[in-house]
Amino acid sequence: EHWEELVEEFYGYLKGGSRGHGNAIYRTVQYKSGFFQLKESYRRFMPMGGFLLVIIIGPILDLLYKTTDLELKQKGLNAVTEKIECLLDDILHYHERNERPEKKQ
Repeated sequence: EHWEELVEEFYGYLKGGSRGHGNAIYRTVQYKSGFFQLKESYRRFMPMGGFLLVIIIGPILDLLYKTTDLELKQKGLNAVTEKIECLLDDILHYHERNERPEKKQ
C-alpha cells in the first residue's frame, strides 16, 4: 500500500539525501534510471520479492503456536492471515501486470 513512499525515500538516498553517501551511486544511476525506472524495477521484482517474504511466515507462525496466551495467538494469527492474503494478492497482481506486453509510447 505504501510502497511508492518507500521507493521515493530510497531514491532520495540514492540522490545523496542520507549523509551524502549516495552521491556516487546516484551519478551512476541517474543515467540508467530515474525515479520512474526505479518504480518499474520494484513492480517487476515484486512477485519474486513477495515469495522471498513468504519464507519468514513459517517461523512467525511457529512462535504464535507456541504462545500460551490465546488472545495474543488469535490476534497474531488474524494479522498474519491478513498479511498473507494481501501479499498473495500483490504477487498475483504484479505477476499478471508484468506478463502483459508493454505498450509502446
